[in-house]
Amino acid sequence: MIVGVHPLAGFDKLLHYRVPEHMRADMQVGSLVRVPIVNRMHLGLVGEIGAPKDFPVEKLKIVAQLIYSFPALTRDLLELARWMSAYYACQLDAVIETMLPAPVRNGAGIKEEKLLAIGKKLTAEELEQLTKRAPQQAKLYRLLEQQFKPQKKSLVLTRLGATAAVVSALVKRGAVREIVQRVERVAYADDWSTGEIVAALPPTLNPEQLACADGLTASLNEQKFNVTLLHGVTGSGKTEVYLRAIHDALASGRWRDFSRAGSRAHTANRRAAARAVGSDCAQSQDRRVAQPLERR
Repeated sequence: MIVGVHPLAGFDKLLHYRVPEHMRADMQVGSLVRVPIVNRMHLGLVGEIGAPKDFPVEKLKIVAQLIYSFPALTRDLLELARWMSAYYACQLDAVIETMLPAPVRNGAGIKEEKLLAIGKKLTAEELEQLTKRAPQQAKLYRLLEQQFKPQKKSLVLTRLGATAAVVSALVKRGAVREIVQRVERVAYADDWSTGEIVAALPPTLNPEQLACADGLTASLNEQKFNVTLLHGVTGSGKTEVYLRAIHDALASGRWRDFSRAGSRAHTANRRAAARAVGSDCAQSQDRRVAQPLERR
């Protein structure tokens, strides 16, 4: 199995890798993976499944890690990322990084922790000499000797009030082993990992919001490129107007890009927006009055 990966490494190019046998069942388009590039590991998103046309398959490197068993971006979102990259003339990896939630990207980072365990077992005489010469080292050794498994280095040092130099001295003489292991981070392990229950009924728009929403719907029905500026003070309910227009666009099989403008837009832009969405909306913008939303 061979996949094409969009690496999040600062350049816009699709790289192909071979997939190990144990990863193939969960590997799919949109999967977040870790791949080798030169001598470093980078995150990447699987963009396609299939061999490259202009590169020998036997020279392909292997995917190092499949971060999650499910896609980080769906096929639709990946297509949206490609469209945004072409439309806004920006690198695809920058778009993908923006679309991936920060906890997902951070959770995919490599984290290591250090553990301490008994190395060479000291005799009673050696332990007595160590107690006289370095009591902190002897105290740490006795603590580890009582444990059934390796303990976190940070926890041991905090409990004993010791410094890292104490551990280094014991490691140097072989009495203690320092173990470094990777910790797998699960970015989706939270209270919302199973989904969120939201209200089935949308909020009722007030008359001024409805006038603006009707103007946007009429603009969408023209089925041509349009730019509409919706001006209103903070908390006036602009987002609900956007959501209503997006809902209508999706229901009709089309979609549009809605960019939120600031509340201190230029007067000329406000007037242009007012003409586009209707006189009722224009009066609302000139008065700068925010009506509360009626929610069920």
